[in-house]
Amino acid sequence: MADYKLMYQLLFNAVTDAIQLLSEAQQQTEDIYIEEEDGPAVAALKALKSSKQQAGDIYIEEEDGPAVAALKALAEGSKSKK
Repeated sequence: MADYKLMYQLLFNAVTDAIQLLSEAQQQTEDIYIEEEDGPAVAALKALKSSKQQAGDIYIEEEDGPAVAALKALAEGSKSKK
């Protein structure tokens, strides 16, 4: 008779390892993208960081705030690439 418990454990461990590997690869590629000093992601992240430091999360919700402007520019840039 097949050892279903062993089969399940082997499959579960392999799937868990694959998910971990993919998550690490995604994080590494995100880090590479963010490290681009002239990229739009950096501008948006810097604006978000500075706005949070200045006045908390409420500041981000302002339509004319720097974080919103940077995120809109980032969104427009991604639309034009399609």
